[in-house]
This record gives sequence, C-alpha cells and structure tokens, in this order.
Amino acid sequence: MGKKLTLSTVKHTFGFTDSTNVGAAFFPTLEISVAFLPTELYGEQAPVLIPTAIDQDPYFRLARDIADELGYPKPSTIYSKFIPGLTGEDKMSASNPDSAIYVTDSEKDVRRKIMNALTGGQPTAELQRKYGGDPDNCVVYKYHLLFQDSDEKVKRIHEDCKAGKLLCGECKAMLFERIREFMKEHNERRERAKDVIEQYRISVKFR
Repeated sequence: MGKKLTLSTVKHTFGFTDSTNVGAAFFPTLEISVAFLPTELYGEQAPVLIPTAIDQDPYFRLARDIADELGYPKPSTIYSKFIPGLTGEDKMSASNPDSAIYVTDSEKDVRRKIMNALTGGQPTAELQRKYGGDPDNCVVYKYHLLFQDSDEKVKRIHEDCKAGKLLCGECKAMLFERIREFMKEHNERRERAKDVIEQYRISVKFR
C-alpha cells in the first residue's frame, strides 16, 4: 500500500505540510490496510463494509483509489454518529473515564456518570419550570435519542423539557433506567457468548 500512495496524495488529503513528521505521513497506509484484511483472511472477493465515523472517511477513500491496483475489491463504508461525551466533549474519550459509559461499568458507576452529565437545563428547578430547557443542546437528551426504544418517548421528552414539565434530574433518572436495561441484556448475552466463542476462532493463513 505504501508503494501505491504518493506523498503528494497524502499531503493533499490530510493537509500535511513539509514540517509534518514521517510517522504521520505513513500512518494512512496502516489505517487503510484493515479495508483489505477480510479478503486476505477469507479469500473472498465480496466488497468489505466498514462501519466508521465521518472523520475516518479520507482513509477509506484512499483505499478505494488503490484497491484495483492491489487486486482487492473496493471497500464500502457506512457512517455512524459519535456518541457525545457525558461531560460535554464532542465524543466519549478514554482519557476521561467519566465522559463515557463502559459496558463493564457497574450499575452504581453508570448511575453516577449519568446523574453528573451535562444538560441543557436551567440552573434551578424553579427556572426550569418557568422557562423550560434546551434539549437540542443537552447531552442527556442526545443519549435518549440513541437509547430510547420509541420515537414517541423521545418526542415527549423533548416537548416536556422545552415546556418545563420535565426536570433534569427526572430526565437523567429515565435515561439511567433505559441504559440499565440495555446493560443488563448486553451482559447476559455476553455471558452466553462465552460458551460458544471457540466456534468462531479461525486459523489465519496469509497468502
């Protein structure tokens, strides 16, 4: 892959300059190599579908550009949204454990993180009831968008928040209950998966 990508192409794609270190310039070849790994592992020529966030798009556009020359099918991508950080960052961050909910978190930790999450509400309950909140700029509401099981519930949360009928503490409690259900089901499935994981181990043989 390194032989098929020119420095000029990489510079223009990522905005690198002559002062960019060589590690950054070479990294795209490592990043896009995963687009062709399934073909190497399984020997199939079916296109690879890569779930990714939009910020990774340039890598896989380059992968598509050189796929034919390398004899691989062009990879396809499906874009996912970032889950915002509970503390206000654009996305969850491993450097700040309180910004993210981990599937290994205890129920106590999940509740603590949610109850401390940033909201779009007013400073006091009195002001919230009087003026309402701003769900469109609220991390907790964005989690409801992702985890609630019906559009109707999400719509009601949005309307009640703006109307001042729903306080931030109540909204957080609702989110905790929903995520607690999600985590419970996930952990049960993960435990069951331990009994069958050996069926999916493969012997890797590169050509």
